[in-house]
Amino acid sequence: MKRSEKKHPSSIQFVSGEASMEFHAEAEGDGESKRPTFEMVAYTGGALRLNGFYRPVVIDLAGLRSAARVTILKDHDQRQIVGQANSVQINAKRVSVAGVITGDETDDSTRTILLHARNGFAWPVSVGASIDRLELVKEQQTVTVNGRDFTGPMYVVRAGLLREVSFVGVGADENAEGKIAAHAANENEGVSAMTFTKWLQAKGHDKSALSDDELDVLAVEYHEEQAGENHEEKPKTAKAGTETDIQASDDLAAERDRRAVEVERITGIQAACGGLHGEIEAKAIREGWSVDKAELEVLRASRAKSPAVHTGGEKPTSKAIEAGLAMQSQAFSDDRLAASYDAQTLDQADQRYRRLSLKGMIAAACSIDGRQAPHISATPQEWAQAAFSTNAMESILSSSANKIMLESFRSVPSAAMKLFKRVPASDFKVHTGYRLTGANNFGKVGQDGELKHGQLGDESKAYKVDTYGELLGITRQMIVNDDLGILLALMTKIGLDAARRLEAVAWDLVKANTSTFFGSGNKNYISGTDTVLGISGLDAATQKLAEMVDSDGEPVMVTGKHMVVPPALSAEASRLYKASNVIATGTGSSKKVDADANNYEGQFEPVVVPHLSATVDSSNGDDAAWYLWGDPSYLSPFAVAFLNGVDRPTIEEVPVSGEYLGKLFRGYLDFGVAQWDTQGAVKSKGGA
Repeated sequence: MKRSEKKHPSSIQFVSGEASMEFHAEAEGDGESKRPTFEMVAYTGGALRLNGFYRPVVIDLAGLRSAARVTILKDHDQRQIVGQANSVQINAKRVSVAGVITGDETDDSTRTILLHARNGFAWPVSVGASIDRLELVKEQQTVTVNGRDFTGPMYVVRAGLLREVSFVGVGADENAEGKIAAHAANENEGVSAMTFTKWLQAKGHDKSALSDDELDVLAVEYHEEQAGENHEEKPKTAKAGTETDIQASDDLAAERDRRAVEVERITGIQAACGGLHGEIEAKAIREGWSVDKAELEVLRASRAKSPAVHTGGEKPTSKAIEAGLAMQSQAFSDDRLAASYDAQTLDQADQRYRRLSLKGMIAAACSIDGRQAPHISATPQEWAQAAFSTNAMESILSSSANKIMLESFRSVPSAAMKLFKRVPASDFKVHTGYRLTGANNFGKVGQDGELKHGQLGDESKAYKVDTYGELLGITRQMIVNDDLGILLALMTKIGLDAARRLEAVAWDLVKANTSTFFGSGNKNYISGTDTVLGISGLDAATQKLAEMVDSDGEPVMVTGKHMVVPPALSAEASRLYKASNVIATGTGSSKKVDADANNYEGQFEPVVVPHLSATVDSSNGDDAAWYLWGDPSYLSPFAVAFLNGVDRPTIEEVPVSGEYLGKLFRGYLDFGVAQWDTQGAVKSKGGA
């Protein structure tokens, strides 16, 4: 960011996840100092992460209201007032806030904000809201909020009150999209109100023995009682199984912070022990040791004759170890972790197994099967024999590999999966599909009631599936180095490689045989100066697509749905899709085109395909050519087949070769692609 020569910068950008803010400070003028003002987009309707929740949270902007006075704070601290909003706009897409920095530079909080801003620091923005009603969206359920579709498990804040906006030094975490304060203090809460901790004690609950889920449920009951005393209108009773009215208390938030610090300490101790020193781990956790002290004890114990494994603490479970490996692989997003494992399993995995070593995993598997783990100084062969003489190790490795591969496979945006027609394949033999041609005998029935037989033309399409795959196993080097990271990286790589191979094979077919598939003979190809991607080019392509006819000369009624473009045309495609007004392109058109109005706004969704780029493929790529693609569910120019419909990689065991110790697995995907219907798309040369 370029520094201004003025006393105050004219514009400083603040970013927090999907929230952003601009700060405007006017220089002194006419002998009168003007107050700094700000404008910010505090929230844009996406999924957020809240401390203490594995599930993402979305604020329903339709149910969010603003307090009469929205305060601007530092770090959500009511004692650190920075300014006040004079305008809060909440619409279907965003929360916008504007106001004045009221604090003087004699105030520490305001001085800190202004000083760092002038020096180029990008302050993250965080909103503070009271949550009046929280709705649970169950696993696999889909809900539309703020014009977007979200899939559970997750929460939706259906009603809430925006109380303050804060400048914060650090966001929730590096992967968070944004941050929302789970609680803003209620002005009706007085010193006479019973704290949550005392309320639990009065009810006979031991707070230290309660899980976070149990605390959440009890917090509902607590706040319902407090709301009845402090508010004129009591919140509506929650619908069982679907909605929960939650307003998190400061006391509960503080308790969660204390728990988070304790979890960090325990996690560090477990990482130091590596699953191999159960007695040390249990003692360190019980007696409140620091991580440094635990590491020192592990170092001393490593010189001992025989370490104990998992003799103290909670016994490991296969599911918890799988979840820990999933966390360590970083292939899973938070919402996918929540969808794959229950909260209790995630808690155990987060505390014990997210930093597990390879030998630690083997030791944990031995513990599950009731076997003694090898000595720390055992040979790689002994560790391998221990690993694969247990049922737990084989189950954990196979299940984890499948899940990690699937997540990494799904993480690759697939244009082929979006645009290609799905066709069946039950084996590896050549299959035959039929293009939808033939006489249209769907005619009027005469008085005799006779119906004519429908017919298919003789234009058939041959296709078959092939197997693509890679090997995955535990090598001697991995065991010697105790390197679980390489194994997890291989699992992730196989999923990524499978997705990328599918895309490469699919788009190599699209680029091949251009003259025989996309050509003038099939009436699905246009060229000339008017075919550059733009208004004129879309005019020509939509006309060509609308003029497609069947063997009887009747229109096939196909319409465009996607602009399929190389990266070089992605910006122009996005403008044509989103903009109401664009400048028409093309120099040879005889038509009178309005250079401002974009009649194609929102019609043809862009799909960017890197494989079409001349930079990626110097022999067959083309940065000017593009496609107007129809709806694949109706007429598709290309098809993809998966063996028995399995459209994701699979893991299976294969015989062990000499270089591997233990088990060897193969990750594979069975698929094939084929040219299908020439009437499903139009290709534009994009020039003369």
